[in-house]
Amino acid sequence: MESESIRKTLFFIPVVLSQLPLLLVGVDFKSLTYVSTLTFFTLMIGISEELYFRGIILKLLKDNFSVKQTVVISALIFGIGHITSALAGKNGVDVLLQVINAIVFGILTAEIVIITKSLVPTIIWHFAFNFINRITLVTGANKILVVGIQVIVMIVYACVLWDKISLKKKDLAMGVQTMLQSFGISFISFYALFAIYC
Repeated sequence: MESESIRKTLFFIPVVLSQLPLLLVGVDFKSLTYVSTLTFFTLMIGISEELYFRGIILKLLKDNFSVKQTVVISALIFGIGHITSALAGKNGVDVLLQVINAIVFGILTAEIVIITKSLVPTIIWHFAFNFINRITLVTGANKILVVGIQVIVMIVYACVLWDKISLKKKDLAMGVQTMLQSFGISFISFYALFAIYC
């Protein structure tokens, strides 16, 4: 049983690594009130979004689509839902980068939920992801670069997990090809926006 626990812990090392670039830049603990309020809100967002997107939506989609279609569709819904950040006054580049980041995050968390059959790891990661992204000191072009590194780590890990969510080799080959094409478009978009923004 202990070796299984160790294996499950090692399974989430890439998730932790995706947060390191933001932590290495530094964090801004403005005040105890700020940190406690941010902790509360990011925890509630992590719980509610994971219950909704990886709990309810993933289950409903799984009943009507293949596992891989379910992962991609749920991630697209999650990503498109993040367009609402435009209402908070963010510029178009920031909104687009947030949507791409949310889609990659959605793919990875859906894979983790399907593999582990648990929302707990993704709730914890979602909370940490949002908290760290809000409390980091990184700004401007550096933020785009650091978030780009974060997205690359998540893409690599999502590709590694992609074959673990399907038993059919034909489906796997087709799914990986489609996923890599989608990520190729995301990379091109990311670097084009990075070049424009900088």
